Amino acid sequence: MAKIERLIKTLEETDAPSKACNAINALGRKSGEDERAPAMEALARCAEHGRVNQVLRTHALATLSCMLSVNDKDFTELFERCAKSQDSSTAWWGAEGLTKILGAKAAPILLPLVFEPGRTTESKAHIVALLSHATGNPFDYGKPEEFRQWSDGDIDREALAKWAEAGYPAGNGYAQPERHPSLDSPATPLEKICARLDAKLSKKRAAHQNPAHPSNWLIPADAEDLATITARWRLPADYLEFLEKGSPLAAQLKLKGYGAIELYGAHNLIKGQDGYSYNPVERQRIEDWPDSLVVIAQRWGDPFCLDLSKDEPPVLFAFHGEGLWQFTEEFPNFLAFLKSVTA
Repeated sequence: MAKIERLIKTLEETDAPSKACNAINALGRKSGEDERAPAMEALARCAEHGRVNQVLRTHALATLSCMLSVNDKDFTELFERCAKSQDSSTAWWGAEGLTKILGAKAAPILLPLVFEPGRTTESKAHIVALLSHATGNPFDYGKPEEFRQWSDGDIDREALAKWAEAGYPAGNGYAQPERHPSLDSPATPLEKICARLDAKLSKKRAAHQNPAHPSNWLIPADAEDLATITARWRLPADYLEFLEKGSPLAAQLKLKGYGAIELYGAHNLIKGQDGYSYNPVERQRIEDWPDSLVVIAQRWGDPFCLDLSKDEPPVLFAFHGEGLWQFTEEFPNFLAFLKSVTA
């Protein structure tokens, strides 16, 4: 018996949840020409009629959804039934799969569900976002990234109803974040570092991008943000140039030797001081924080700071949660720090 047949037999006959889960996971990895189709058919049977519990049936549906492409039209009816289910998890993955198969053509099926009473706001927000991305109509722009954070008022039913009445026309899409010209034609040492970093981030953007919440971009500073920053601190020229031309926007960055970090841009540098030099709850300065230190990045709460007391400000680092701050110099200047940042 071939391995694919053994996996299907296990999934359809076992009463052990762990064995069924392992079989579902293994079938989800089948992408070969002779194995993909029977694996997907087995997952579809499990999702609708499997002897496993509801959690594992939903897992089978989610796994199948992740395998779908626009060519898998045979599963349209299954995912339409699931999208209309009153079970929120089943409906979630039903909507996901149906949109993968039909794209914009899923709108007449899915949009009426947004107006159905009894469905959660989170489920409705999910459908709005799916259809927004599939049709280029930014109904989800400016709304919370997490669907559970949407309020009922975030769903613009009037605009959605007018869109349906017009026949679900395609929209103009989402505006991409602005990029500084120097990222394409770098001249200064800092511009060259930023251009290399942007090239790596562009691969992440190509792999995944939520158009309503762009991530992994380097963007120019807003003039008002920059004015607020320069009024508060006298920053080194290379760091100001970085903020002006390459402020990270939701960028997934790493620092060699430290792992994942959040590197602030002009839009969130002021906010980045919260919990270090400023208590946002009591709205007052934190007394034991040195006035000369500006937090420019953090790793799980551990701050990286520019020490403005020096003519050439070094980048310092400290562990949080250890009582008194104990800073060590990790980089002689911001440019040296930035050279160690990667995507």
